[in-house]
Amino acid sequence: MVQGQEELDIFYLNNDPWGFKSNPEDIKRKDIILGEIKHRYKRALDLGCGEGWITKDINADEIHGYELSNLARSRCPSNINTTINPFGYYDLVLACGIMYKHYDYKGFLSIINNHASKTVITCNISSWEVEEVKSIGKQIKTLEFPYREYTQRLRVFEITS
Repeated sequence: MVQGQEELDIFYLNNDPWGFKSNPEDIKRKDIILGEIKHRYKRALDLGCGEGWITKDINADEIHGYELSNLARSRCPSNINTTINPFGYYDLVLACGIMYKHYDYKGFLSIINNHASKTVITCNISSWEVEEVKSIGKQIKTLEFPYREYTQRLRVFEITS
């Protein structure tokens, strides 16, 4: 069953429900993800942005965050636009911690396919990540690292027309 808005809003009754801001492994994970952003992007989109903890620090002129939870979205910092232009393109798309069967990964892949124009970065628990992630584009980098009791797999894709 796919996790929906109501279930996510219950998690977000507490600020930072997964403890990202205080966990040293999450701080390291954030640094690794942001470290893969090698230059400034014009427009960036973070799918499943939560409360915007990583999103707010993306090196981009215009930052958009997509989040299903109303509570999490309401807590995003002011530098994050939480609406997606249905006709817009993003030269950077992040899809971290969302490409799992218990989330709407097919919906996320559709957004990526319709809106990513240059670079996509995914970072997911490797044993949970769906195989369809490989279809995003030309994979130019893979990095695995320990994360809590799991292994994270970060992938960088190049989108070509």
